[in-house]
Amino acid sequence: MKENKNGVQRHVVKCPHCGNDVLDHMTKCPHCKGELKSAYYDTSNMDSPARAKLRAVFLVITFLVVAGIIIWRSLAT
Repeated sequence: MKENKNGVQRHVVKCPHCGNDVLDHMTKCPHCKGELKSAYYDTSNMDSPARAKLRAVFLVITFLVVAGIIIWRSLAT
């Protein structure tokens, strides 16, 4: 980890492919486009039905939030 001039720590690691600094949450190097293993999550062991279920849940939540905002805005006017 490195510190910037404000003293806030940034999570920076070296890309194993090109050696440039990248953030540790990235899955692809912005410099060489090499695949990186994220320090926070790993979806490679997730099977296809689990991914589909997770995607469906996020879609429903997003729809409900958008519908709620639309209803709230229409009632506020």
